Amino acid sequence: MRLVLIVLLMVLVAALAFHQLYSYDVFTHLAAGRLIFERHAVPRTDPFSETLAGAPWVDHEWLFQVVLYPLFRTGGVRALTLFRILLVVGVFAVVLAAIESRRSHLAAVLLVTAAAMSSYARFQMRPELGSFLFLAVTLVVLVRAQRRPDTRWLFALPVIQLVWVNVHGLFILGPLV
Repeated sequence: MRLVLIVLLMVLVAALAFHQLYSYDVFTHLAAGRLIFERHAVPRTDPFSETLAGAPWVDHEWLFQVVLYPLFRTGGVRALTLFRILLVVGVFAVVLAAIESRRSHLAAVLLVTAAAMSSYARFQMRPELGSFLFLAVTLVVLVRAQRRPDTRWLFALPVIQLVWVNVHGLFILGPLV
């Protein structure tokens, strides 16, 4: 029964993440990713703005763009949709794993179902999906380290933070949790 509930939950989460690509930001991320691949460097000046062309620009989401562009180039919108579904399912699988041992299995599944249904509007192809995943993984690492005397997983936190800081601005949540 436990496995059936988990599979049904992940199918629901995947269905919530399966929708048309409607975030206009994705095209800016794709263009920036293309530019990074063409120049083999992260742009330091604004290449897109008409009014601020050439102005200093910090592309703090460059790693997300470097992942996104080859996906799009290889598989188009379908690849981006599949990537988004995998990210969202990954987030909620990690969240379920984190809370399942503290609550009854059914309560954990119901809680994660409610969280997924209430947040599905944020399941867009945006760098914040990376932040959701990194936050969930960070919380799991901290919870497990608190419960067990084995603290080896704590060494993963600086690596997570290093990747996260180059994916999305919510990286600041890492040290705060």
